[in-house]
Amino acid sequence: MRVAIIGCGGNANQKHLPSLAKVDDVEIVGFCDVLIERGKKAAKEQLRRFGEEGSRLGESSGTKKNMVAAR
Repeated sequence: MRVAIIGCGGNANQKHLPSLAKVDDVEIVGFCDVLIERGKKAAKEQLRRFGEEGSRLGESSGTKKNMVAAR
């Protein structure tokens, strides 16, 4: 299952992401937050947690400047 996290604050980091980490076959493909730095921080933390080599981070193009692609 591919999921994107919308809202990268306390609930996402303390509840949703730890729960998703326990589920098999979950791929987190993006993070979105009104604060781009918070989205980038969440994405980098998840890449560190799962140790996904070859993954990359990048801001989306266009008008959705607050979306961070994790893969």
